[in-house]
Amino acid sequence: WERGTQGITEEDLPGEQVRLRAFFEERFDAREFSDFAPGWAEEQAQDWVGRWRESWQPVEVGERWFLVPDWRDDSAPPGRIRLPVHPGMAFGTGADGTTQLCLEALERHVNAGDRVVDLGTGTGILAHAAMLLGARTVVACDIDGDAAAQARRNVPEPIGVFHGSARAIRGGSADLLVANINAETIFQVAGEIRRIVRSGGKFILSGFPEPEEARVAARFQVLETTHRGGWACVVCYNP
Repeated sequence: WERGTQGITEEDLPGEQVRLRAFFEERFDAREFSDFAPGWAEEQAQDWVGRWRESWQPVEVGERWFLVPDWRDDSAPPGRIRLPVHPGMAFGTGADGTTQLCLEALERHVNAGDRVVDLGTGTGILAHAAMLLGARTVVACDIDGDAAAQARRNVPEPIGVFHGSARAIRGGSADLLVANINAETIFQVAGEIRRIVRSGGKFILSGFPEPEEARVAARFQVLETTHRGGWACVVCYNP
């Protein structure tokens, strides 16, 4: 780093050895690294952004979703809803198992005219999905200011996005709440979730591995559970 490297990669070798590759704009006398048998090699220029984008392909999720990276113009197959995804710094690209579990739960439980809250929205993908399913109003929030700002850029204007916590949401104002967050955070905001969702409403919880499911389910009245790749999702009823 003191030499101004543009980046470093690490590669495991046989015999518990490690090879480091450090990238520089210009060569220099590397004798100060002689204990590590250094060698120079010319690196061919590559379009890393283009290669990264090529790795993101449209994917079908559940019965209705067609997830498409936001730089592509693929149309949805018949009977499916086109949902743009926004790979970036915030959580919720659609490629992860917990987001897919939540999308599938939303397609089963969002009713036309519902009021939906997306707690810990990340990229805003679940809020956008709820709107596409016919929710009357959708509100999304995140305590991470950068995530909230990105979600605001990603989702249509009718969706309300704010930087803040569940405490800012009126009690009994949601027919359905979705929270794709970790188990410890769910435990911390369990009371807020019950307060926000109206009596008789539902909430979808994910973001935790299967071993945590029993602890989460013990705190709520669970209607259904689903799993994917070692992750769990529960749909709960608010008495």
